[in-house]
Amino acid sequence: MSLSSIEPVPPYKALIFDCDGTLADTLPVHFQTWLTSLQAVGADISKDWYYKYCGTSAEEMLQILKNLFGYQFDSEIVIANRQKHYQSLINTVKEVQAVAEIVRSHYGKMPMAVASGGERVVLEATLNNINLHNFFDVVVSVDDVERKT
Repeated sequence: MSLSSIEPVPPYKALIFDCDGTLADTLPVHFQTWLTSLQAVGADISKDWYYKYCGTSAEEMLQILKNLFGYQFDSEIVIANRQKHYQSLINTVKEVQAVAEIVRSHYGKMPMAVASGGERVVLEATLNNINLHNFFDVVVSVDDVERKT
């Protein structure tokens, strides 16, 4: 992906970024953490299934999985285990270079924010790992909104 192909086109007064798959290349790591955490409770997902539902919140994804396949597990435990496993792999997550260049080039020139459907603990760990957290005026996660579906 080249910078010129994604550079924002004026006029604009602020920039809002997603994190997973936009600022950071997290999807392979997220798949691995979901797979490991689900297998620990007797559930399983394919990579294709995960990529189909990866834009949904963790709670919603797990409910879909239960509804489709009849799995019975405690979603809170799966989410907590996934977050813990993600922390152990955080050092493998890299920035999406072209997007990070846009962030750096606009820093201090206009307001910038991150709006993510991910949990705050995972979002902040990711932004800190790729050294972009301090570039944003506001960071909003799924934990900051009332309605999640």
